[in-house]
Amino acid sequence: MLTTSPNRLRRIRLACTGLMALCLLVAVVWPVAVAGTLATMPDAQLFQVFVGRALTGLDIPITTRVLAIALSVIPVLVASAGVLALLPGLSDMRAGQLFPATAFRGLRLFAVALQLSALLRLLITPMQSLLLTVGRDERTLVISIGSDVVQSFALGLGMWLLAWIFAEGRALASENAEFI
Repeated sequence: MLTTSPNRLRRIRLACTGLMALCLLVAVVWPVAVAGTLATMPDAQLFQVFVGRALTGLDIPITTRVLAIALSVIPVLVASAGVLALLPGLSDMRAGQLFPATAFRGLRLFAVALQLSALLRLLITPMQSLLLTVGRDERTLVISIGSDVVQSFALGLGMWLLAWIFAEGRALASENAEFI
């Protein structure tokens, strides 16, 4: 463990504690908020969200509605798992370990979760549009690549590379310390 000033260490511990609480809050509230928002939407609005066009006089069967909402929550749960992967590293830093391997591992897992979540959104959107238009006179297949998906994937890639650079730097510093 490296030594540092007590004020810096106190600030690091405080920041880690706050970030851990925020990660837990986001990981729990985010999926519930998405499911709750979609569950309380009127059928026409839900159809608009998933299919991209308005349809009046629509009555979505409850099983179809629940399945469409459950599909929406899957990418959010994956991203939430990525947020939770940050906790061990934050806990180790809060305990006084500076640059622990768990922090870089957690950052890589978070990055992979962001990328996987983005890819899942690409796959789930067409499934939802088909699900909601099954049994209708006109079926719709929606394929959507929005800026949010591209940004999530790019952010995940950048964070993975950053975590790799930090982990390599830590390993190099450890090797160099052995020679001194």
